[in-house]
Amino acid sequence: MPWVKLDDGFADHPKLLALSADLRWKHLSAMCWSAKHATNGLITRRIASQLGLRSLGISKLIESQLWDINDADSWLIHDWNVYNPDAESAKQDRDDWETKRLQFRANERDRKRLERQRKKEAMSQDSSRDSHGTVTGPLTRASRNVTSRHVTSLDSDSDSDRESKDSDSSSGTQNPSLNGKTELNEYQKYWRRKDAEEKARKVSD
Repeated sequence: MPWVKLDDGFADHPKLLALSADLRWKHLSAMCWSAKHATNGLITRRIASQLGLRSLGISKLIESQLWDINDADSWLIHDWNVYNPDAESAKQDRDDWETKRLQFRANERDRKRLERQRKKEAMSQDSSRDSHGTVTGPLTRASRNVTSRHVTSLDSDSDSDRESKDSDSSSGTQNPSLNGKTELNEYQKYWRRKDAEEKARKVSD
């Protein structure tokens, strides 16, 4: 973004104080236009007309030595390059500023993208912990009832197995497949217990 450089004595300089407030404003507008378009202080008749300057006003600016005659249809702001950079330097400044602006925006995009990625990874880790059995809250009444029913059922199965085993022992009969059945019952009870715990977790979630 181009700038117009003014010293702190610009507003009360005798050359300006000799002009009307309207003409002072138009002179400053011409300086801003030249800086924006990098004309090195050159003001053409067409631009002067767009800024509201007529022949009389231009003549007063020339008399006040604020403007110099360039040719029949253009003028130069007096000592422009003494206080302001030339067109090439101004263009370089604008390019540098634009590069910094684009770099800043790119850095902001990268920062926000990384922030979103970290949040997504954190949410994924939390979800993974929950899926592996992490209890995320207290058991509800319904989940406690479900757990109680399954535990009671498992205890009943266990009591039946013990009674069957005791009766076989007291009768003195030996069942060849008893050990295999016992292992099968233990295996079934194990997976029943795991199913009960899983259902209880699902209800609590």
